[in-house]
Amino acid sequence: MDTMAVLTGKKLDKMIEEGGIGYWKADARRVAQCLYILAIANARSGITQFSSADQNKGYLLGRIAGTFRPPEHPDRLVIVISEYAEIDLPNAWPGYRNPVFYTDLETLGIDARALDWKTFPFIKRDDTANDTVQALSVVEAKLGLAKKFGVNPDQIEIIIRG
Repeated sequence: MDTMAVLTGKKLDKMIEEGGIGYWKADARRVAQCLYILAIANARSGITQFSSADQNKGYLLGRIAGTFRPPEHPDRLVIVISEYAEIDLPNAWPGYRNPVFYTDLETLGIDARALDWKTFPFIKRDDTANDTVQALSVVEAKLGLAKKFGVNPDQIEIIIRG
């Protein structure tokens, strides 16, 4: 399963403001195994930015770059994306009670290569959001990056300038 799908009342502008797609009660290890996140419109949320006509429509696919735990919600994750593509996927929500589920692009009928990808614009956030980032050795960082990008760890070069 390469995709985390979330039912959200937030549109792209709010995601940019928050630094990603949040705030989710999710296992960070499971999210780290996903390449993509699919945002599905929830017009019934108390904080929704959508009309009822948008309900259950997949509207944004993002390439997952990582996660962080925001200081204001330390028990939840914000999914950071590096790129996004706006899509129109009707009836993308299967009706689960939990607003998060895991699937894959093939099941969803999405061809990531055919999408118009845009760089996600980052807004500088308070550096305290990085307090929850786990320290890594160079070997651990190479292994994680190799897994994320589907290459051999020997193909990863890390340069540290101090």
